[in-house]
Amino acid sequence: MKNIVIKELKDNAYQYLIFSTTVDSPFFQIDEIIKAIKCSKKVVVIFDQLLQTGDTDNRFISFELDKSLNYNSAKIINENLEPLKKEISNFLYKNQQLMDFSILLSEQKDIIKKGGIV
Repeated sequence: MKNIVIKELKDNAYQYLIFSTTVDSPFFQIDEIIKAIKCSKKVVVIFDQLLQTGDTDNRFISFELDKSLNYNSAKIINENLEPLKKEISNFLYKNQQLMDFSILLSEQKDIIKKGGIV
């Protein structure tokens, strides 16, 4: 499973944060994601699509996941996201080359490169 980061979350409404490190959507690798998480029960995951959609209203999407992704459970999330945004921004700060071919605006890249949060 290339180019996908899966981070287990503690003390959060979501059990896993999933994001792609390329311009390709993480949904192209959903079978690999399901195998990597190895769900024995239903979990709620949240996808951050910052590098695919930019910092838009549909950046964060949550789903229920067990043996498959329940597309009927999809919800666009726009609240209580600062800890997740900080997590992603810190990851990109440490891996700045990942932003080279992203959809991010120059200003957003500059914020992250200076240690800020997008």
